[in-house]
Amino acid sequence: ILKNYVYNFWQDEKNIRGLWRRTTLSEYKKDNPAWEILIDFDQLAEDESENWVFKGSIFLPTDYSRCFITLSRGGKDASVFREYDVEKKKFLKDGFKLEEARNFICWLDKDTILVCTDFGPDSLTNAGFPRTIRKWKRGKPLEEADFVAECEKKDTFIGSEKDLYTGKILISKYITYYNREVYIQDKEDDLKKIDIPFDSQLFGIFKEQLIVQLKSDWKIGDSVFLSGALISIDLKNAFKVETPDKVTEILVPHERMNISDVHNAGS
Repeated sequence: ILKNYVYNFWQDEKNIRGLWRRTTLSEYKKDNPAWEILIDFDQLAEDESENWVFKGSIFLPTDYSRCFITLSRGGKDASVFREYDVEKKKFLKDGFKLEEARNFICWLDKDTILVCTDFGPDSLTNAGFPRTIRKWKRGKPLEEADFVAECEKKDTFIGSEKDLYTGKILISKYITYYNREVYIQDKEDDLKKIDIPFDSQLFGIFKEQLIVQLKSDWKIGDSVFLSGALISIDLKNAFKVETPDKVTEILVPHERMNISDVHNAGS
């Protein structure tokens, strides 16, 4: 659900590759809602003579008039990213586009994205994922995108996200698929490392508080915060957590409880 619309990907025996569609919230409440077709992927595959598989969409936050459509040839990991105008229901001829690779993007604003892709020699990790983040402005060639950060070749990959409340950029260097170092980019574009366990899961920032779920016990001084606990850390204290009073427990599951997910509206 984005703004007043419910978005849906629909497949049936007639629409093998699927329809990407939407309807209003009021229409969705009806027994048989009328859907607005945004992309017919069977038709797109036929028109472009491609074996397209829809892998998802990445919307421009707060605006939602633009998005990236992710298309995979035959369902493989590497995908093509193409900018799409939702209101006009068409791909932008001169919009952002990434050729087939293990691509990742993060919208900064309507004309700027952070991009991780294959930039050529030495730009991938040993696992075959992008190892650099670059800032790409509309109208500039991709190869001229400005360097932001990188991980080591031995790491798995690097990624980024923008917090909607604070506007801060979070950079994650994945040491393995499940362990990562998280950094915040400051106003001078320097990266400051957040002091949380490598295996914890960060759910972004909410009202100047980092929201974190622990995946293993975290000992701070004489206190132990248990694996599975959902905690918060004030952003100004997040770069050096030396005493337990810097951490607030939000929810600590008991033996018959598990936190499966956390939805943070700001991330």
